Amino acid sequence: MTGKVPYKSQIEIVKAQPIEFKPSFDPHAKDLISKLLQKEPKDRIGAQDFDDLKEHPFFATVIWENLRNINVPYVSLAQ
Repeated sequence: MTGKVPYKSQIEIVKAQPIEFKPSFDPHAKDLISKLLQKEPKDRIGAQDFDDLKEHPFFATVIWENLRNINVPYVSLAQ
């Protein structure tokens, strides 16, 4: 979402400080990212129950049942 990785290595994850977000960053996105980047994998959103992840406000407009039927355009990364 920002074009940057939160950590550069596994060592940084262990010593991680809270991630700083710009004030203009979407609050639902900020909350989701914070919950995904929990140090302990078992504490991450969706780790215990995928419905927790699906029900997060960031995904409020997603119709999960229709995802398999959506045609996604091919975008070439070759230049």
